[in-house]
Amino acid sequence: MQTTPTEDATVTELNKEKLAQEVQQLKNQNEPDPFGWLRTNAAVLLSTLVVVIGGLIGLFRWLGDRRDEQEKRREDQRTEREKRAEERFQSAVTGLGDEKEGPKIGAAILLRTFLRPGYEQFYTQTFDLAVAYLRLPRTPHPPEDPTTPLPLTTLSQALVVVFKEAFPLARSQNKGNPQTLDATGIQLDIAYRAGADLEQVWMPHASLRQAALFGANLGEAMLLGTNLEVDPTFG
Repeated sequence: MQTTPTEDATVTELNKEKLAQEVQQLKNQNEPDPFGWLRTNAAVLLSTLVVVIGGLIGLFRWLGDRRDEQEKRREDQRTEREKRAEERFQSAVTGLGDEKEGPKIGAAILLRTFLRPGYEQFYTQTFDLAVAYLRLPRTPHPPEDPTTPLPLTTLSQALVVVFKEAFPLARSQNKGNPQTLDATGIQLDIAYRAGADLEQVWMPHASLRQAALFGANLGEAMLLGTNLEVDPTFG
């Protein structure tokens, strides 16, 4: 009888290992891998994340550039408004120095536009300007009698209105130091000052002969040497 050749032990061992690997591979294929999808799509996820981050960076940069542009545009507009306002104020100053009465009156009326909100930088300047011109003689020929009130002209009347409106606004910017709003020697004869807010006004040696002061607030006012001959019409 022919005998069956004996299988080499090494070959047998290799076959066992191969069989074990095949069995393990089948097990891995059948068992779910929780990270298998992630490993498979890692490259796609990474590239998508890079695109999203790049898009967000671009969006933030665009928003920042747009904000800066808007701020610059607002600053340019503010500067332009201030420039135009300064030019208009200078034209009022020039008009008050004109030789003719008409331009002076127009300039005095123009000054009131600088007492609106948004023109705060002109409040004190407008007050000082009105005071400066209200100190000047109203007419080239004053009354011979020094006790006679000076006549009220159209220009002085317009300036009195500016003075009345400008003082409380300028005072709010100069709190605690009323002397900075110096109206010493101002001429307000026959002026209509009823209901005016003149609290803390610094107005020594002024002239208010026959001025209408009914209801005016003169609390803490400095009126040393001021002529307060009240208009009898208003008591």
